[in-house]
Amino acid sequence: MIYTKDEEIEVVRENLRTFEGELPDKLSQQLLQKHVRLDQHGLFFSLCNPQIYPYLLSAMEVIKQYDRSKYFFKAVKKLKTNSGWIHQKAAVAEIIAVSYYFHKFSGSTDVRIEWERKVPNSTKVMDISLIELSKPPINIEVTAKDLDDRLNKHFELRDKIQVSIEQAVGNLPDQNFSYIFSLTTREENEDTITDFSKKHIEDFIKFILRMREQGPGEYDFISHGVVLASVAITKLNKVKTEYADSLDTWVSFMKDEERIRNRIVEKAGEQLPPNDINFVFVPNLGGFDEINYQEAFLGKEQWHINRTGVQGVSRRPDGAIHIITEKRYSPVYGVIWSGWDYSQKKLVVNPLLPVDDSVLKAIQ
Repeated sequence: MIYTKDEEIEVVRENLRTFEGELPDKLSQQLLQKHVRLDQHGLFFSLCNPQIYPYLLSAMEVIKQYDRSKYFFKAVKKLKTNSGWIHQKAAVAEIIAVSYYFHKFSGSTDVRIEWERKVPNSTKVMDISLIELSKPPINIEVTAKDLDDRLNKHFELRDKIQVSIEQAVGNLPDQNFSYIFSLTTREENEDTITDFSKKHIEDFIKFILRMREQGPGEYDFISHGVVLASVAITKLNKVKTEYADSLDTWVSFMKDEERIRNRIVEKAGEQLPPNDINFVFVPNLGGFDEINYQEAFLGKEQWHINRTGVQGVSRRPDGAIHIITEKRYSPVYGVIWSGWDYSQKKLVVNPLLPVDDSVLKAIQ
């Protein structure tokens, strides 16, 4: 639900103390209001989600101890400005990751950590850099596999529909139903397409309100003879306030290994310095299979079979490492992924590039 519960608001009120009053009063007040929210719902759920907040709290405490004047306010600003959920997840993951290295090297006289380091003689800024004298910097660039334009637009449309439904039914005197909607999709050139757009939202809401009068059931929303969406109206059970949610079926469009690969290649081509030791951190916050990361970076597995059976397996030359090499982009020595607990991260190194054990030890 995008509206907020009383108990969630109380948790956020308590956890706002993490920011030591550094959030603008207007923003703090918005977070504590009980209303249907689209803006700032990412920060709200970072503060009230028990799977995220303990790691965020620990990270903020480490940042304050390492260099409060330089980095604490940077972390607050990053959380404040990345209000949407996709960008908020990436921001929180970056804060947790940099705090891990702040803590790891807090007593080191050989290695210092810089967050958002400006590359000399360049406009580029590195997310996390491990700096050791007389050696090239080790950079860890954070990105999110969710940052796909078409997918983001789909999520934005889905959220706007959800908010619009909840706004339409939230103040009705009788609170009886939930509304689970789905957008009709079709396959085109191996992509998932929906013909529903923002211009249909108003008519879809009117349709739902008419169907609400008929009671529980599944209803198709038709425009110009085409079914654009459907909604299942169901009687509430334990929940006392009407709400909406989506049944998302954009499975074939996800193509996780392609999205991860494209983000790594994009970073190598546009962001990473050519003479540094670069790694890319792609948080795995959706429970996706580790093989997606391996295939994105190294290439898809291909099995070799003859009459006697499987003879072995190799990699196709379609991974990020091959594209980066072919295009002569800046080198990427490895890809990192983890959930909210960065200490449990996984790393795949680039077999085409030699990497010193001391580098891997620093990253780990």
